[in-house]
Amino acid sequence: MFRRLPLAWLAGLQLKACNDQECSIMIKHRWVNQNPFRSIYFAAQLMAGEMGGGLPALLHIRSKGYNSAMLVTHIEASFYKKATGRITFRFNEVADIKAAVDEAQRSTEQPATYLATTHAFNESGQKIAEVRALWSFRARPNARKSQSGR
Repeated sequence: MFRRLPLAWLAGLQLKACNDQECSIMIKHRWVNQNPFRSIYFAAQLMAGEMGGGLPALLHIRSKGYNSAMLVTHIEASFYKKATGRITFRFNEVADIKAAVDEAQRSTEQPATYLATTHAFNESGQKIAEVRALWSFRARPNARKSQSGR
């Protein structure tokens, strides 16, 4: 993570699970990711929420060998409780986001979008936040096609 996402590494994001059912990202309240109110800064929570939905899509793109671009076009969050201790962000819509990636590959004309919702829970199992990231997936034209004009 340090090489690809140094800010996420610095904030303390840890991948707990990423499979066909869910993607779980854990973040622990530490000095480096806290806000003045002694809880996890909202930006660190947004990173964890975004990663929860984006990682399954990225892994699917790589496993299929797709030449595809992915981008967050909108993000919003709701915070219900103070984020202290260990917080786990769970994304349970893996099959749906993979379907959006596959849809984007069928048409290079239009991007496919998917609103990924990641739920955050504290150590007691209480829901403390929800992050909604709108992902856009677009198939890139084949490299050979783009060079054919030479």
